[in-house]
Amino acid sequence: MRQRPPIFPSHLFPDDESEIVNLIQGQLMALGSLRDNFRDALALHDHCLGPIAQLSELACQTNGKEMLRHIDALRVWKYWRTLAFRDGARVLYLVSTIFEDLTKVISLTTVFNGRVLHKTKRAASSHLRQCFPGIEHLRHAGAHTHELVSTLADLKKHSVIGPRDDGQIQVATGASLYIGERVNGRRYGTTAVGQEFSYELSSQSLCQIEEVIQEYWQAFRPAEELGDHLQQPGPPSRPKPD
Repeated sequence: MRQRPPIFPSHLFPDDESEIVNLIQGQLMALGSLRDNFRDALALHDHCLGPIAQLSELACQTNGKEMLRHIDALRVWKYWRTLAFRDGARVLYLVSTIFEDLTKVISLTTVFNGRVLHKTKRAASSHLRQCFPGIEHLRHAGAHTHELVSTLADLKKHSVIGPRDDGQIQVATGASLYIGERVNGRRYGTTAVGQEFSYELSSQSLCQIEEVIQEYWQAFRPAEELGDHLQQPGPPSRPKPD
């Protein structure tokens, strides 16, 4: 399977579709950039793990000003780790947004639309949601943290109801709890609409998002092949008899 986005010269399609095809091309290429962004977020996360472990240990072994210095440094590294999680969630959200937007844009075409493997495209979108449920809630947790609970009604809406006990957080029967952003190992989570959502920032999740994007690109290969076909030179013409 090819690792690059499909390429289809817009001038090979009808004039009334060429600008739309250019837009589609740009969005498909953007998916490759987002895949790289997710890889960068993972690299940032993993870069933070060593200093976090070291500073946590030093903070426990020291006292006074030295301990406070380690705690301040630890806070910075943990914040950078949180930024990595937030950016990973941003990538997932933007990928899902591109998938949704392109469905609308493709419907404006006829020739191009006929060269898209819609079943494959839908399967890729479904695969994304299966691997990363609650994408929009995970993105909003970091991007709109305080807006989500600006009223009492919103706070109740985005809380989970007990009983609940996952070994770290306990919620009594009938009680409610809102979690804005929660980091647990390699998982980043939040509560929204009465549920808890989380995703993992790891080499495995990187492989998943790569597979999803590759699958989505595959749905557009026939359109690329149409361009290849139209650009192929025809058979040489025979000379006219004298």
